[in-house]
Amino acid sequence: MVKVDFRSPNCEPETQACLMVDILYPRFDKGDSLAMLLANRIVKNSILDNIGMGDVESTEDPGIEEAIEGLSKSFENLKKDFSDYATGWEAHINTRELYKSDSILVLQIGSMTYMGGAHPNSNIRYFNFNRNTGQYLPISTFVSDLEQFAAKAETIFKKEYNIEEGTSYDDAGFNFLGNRFILSANYAFLGDSIKLHYNHYEISSYAAGDFEITVALN
Repeated sequence: MVKVDFRSPNCEPETQACLMVDILYPRFDKGDSLAMLLANRIVKNSILDNIGMGDVESTEDPGIEEAIEGLSKSFENLKKDFSDYATGWEAHINTRELYKSDSILVLQIGSMTYMGGAHPNSNIRYFNFNRNTGQYLPISTFVSDLEQFAAKAETIFKKEYNIEEGTSYDDAGFNFLGNRFILSANYAFLGDSIKLHYNHYEISSYAAGDFEITVALN
């Protein structure tokens, strides 16, 4: 695990706007070199996206520390352009292990970022790795019948969030595409079950928060 802490020079958040970043993330350094490359790239791209420094159209490939330096420059330039700017920026990202076997590693990366605006942004992302290849594992790796699994997940979702039979998702305050339940692509394999997570805004308003269910595999 690698820990990165950054504060603007002479940062005193109680009295002035400054940038504060703390990140705890995994760096894979054992095993097949290609597996390490793939897994490290997936994690790094997620971190860069969380702090707003990811760009799929860019040919550059900055490291996390380099990206934080770029974020700091953007923040300092903003303060120069707007002398009365008084809003600090924050990024807090933490990684923890949820499941591990000889061939599978599942990580949770949780983040809270605030770069100005009406409110902070927070999300949870799950990463299911093949430990031998470094590749990300789709949910179909663990579920042979996705249609049956989705039906079971929908039943659990409706019970968990008190959606009565016959009530549409729109009427219940959810904005599933086509007004039909959709499995989240953000999932964690836990050995005997799968956890599905929907972050803020994905299926409802920000104020409604995030949504999560666990579906047993049996």
